[in-house]
Amino acid sequence: EDNDRIDFRAYVHDLLSQLLTSSPYGLVDLDIAQVEPTHIESEIAVPVGLILNEIATNAVKHAFNGADVRRFAVRFSDRGTDYLLEVSNTGTPVPDAIVLENASGLGLQLVTGLVHQLNGSIDLSRRPNTVFTIRFPKPAE
Repeated sequence: EDNDRIDFRAYVHDLLSQLLTSSPYGLVDLDIAQVEPTHIESEIAVPVGLILNEIATNAVKHAFNGADVRRFAVRFSDRGTDYLLEVSNTGTPVPDAIVLENASGLGLQLVTGLVHQLNGSIDLSRRPNTVFTIRFPKPAE
């Protein structure tokens, strides 16, 4: 009914469940239990969806090969003036040689570019599991 805002939890589930079931390394458990039931603006949902798609694709291609436990988790919360998105996986951590600010791969360049488009920030933790923490402001109403 409202094309300006979408159900974010349903969006994340629809986007990632298809992608993660196609992993050549076996079943990947998708955990979205900590995605707040909220509606977000469409202009935010599109770049966030592209970010999630790219991080999940990288996990499927690089992190889950040989992993005993394959879990991909998304946390999302509305913090009043901004949003917090955390994306993690239990696969092989992102190599130390990869630096987000100077990533040579097109995928991570896309992720950092989309985060900047959202006027946000991104942090990467590698151990014990890979965690991307992204913060970005809510659009003015």
